[in-house]
Amino acid sequence: ALPILDRLDEVMKELKKKKEKTISGQNSFLLYDTFGFPLEMTDEIAQENGLNVDTKGYEQEMQKQRERGKQSWKGNENTEKLFDEISRESGDTVFSGYESEITESKIKSICNENEKTKKLIKGNKGLIVLEETSFYGESGGQLGDKGTMKADGLSISVNDTKKFHNLTLHNAEIKNGTIKTGMSVSAIISEENRKSIKRNHTATHLLHAALKAVLGDHIK
Repeated sequence: ALPILDRLDEVMKELKKKKEKTISGQNSFLLYDTFGFPLEMTDEIAQENGLNVDTKGYEQEMQKQRERGKQSWKGNENTEKLFDEISRESGDTVFSGYESEITESKIKSICNENEKTKKLIKGNKGLIVLEETSFYGESGGQLGDKGTMKADGLSISVNDTKKFHNLTLHNAEIKNGTIKTGMSVSAIISEENRKSIKRNHTATHLLHAALKAVLGDHIK
């Protein structure tokens, strides 16, 4: 939780320094999208510090993410309907990737090509939705995680991860065993891949900070 609170504290200090009172929708959405920090908590902490949150701006950022999610899966007119259906049935995926690189979770839904299925066997490829995941899903910005899922007699390779609305979709190939909805698995991200992504992501922020320092806040 520390990176979340550190980031929020940084945002509030910057506002007070500028003598402003509103946490932008962009910043409140960043806390949710990157760290899983709900808007209600941001709003509560903001009020405790004499600030408020641009909730309308937050909703606009949420809509932008939905559109990015649709674009990243574009190509089949039935795909969006399928993911919407899964999202309604499965609910939001809980992201725990900043607390742990391994998550014990249950399989909530499985897709085989363009339809839902109850199981996948060795050699099959498909999309897996978990109740909770340590895998970060790409939604138009930072790249998605790679890694594995494991259980007794089961080995799954996760080749990519994307977000659709608040659903995390693991693009997987079954290396050994059979998976079924309701099964428990260990979801393990590739640490080396994550470090590579973080290095590039950090470099982007450093470049942005340098441009901001030289050119001014308007480049934000």
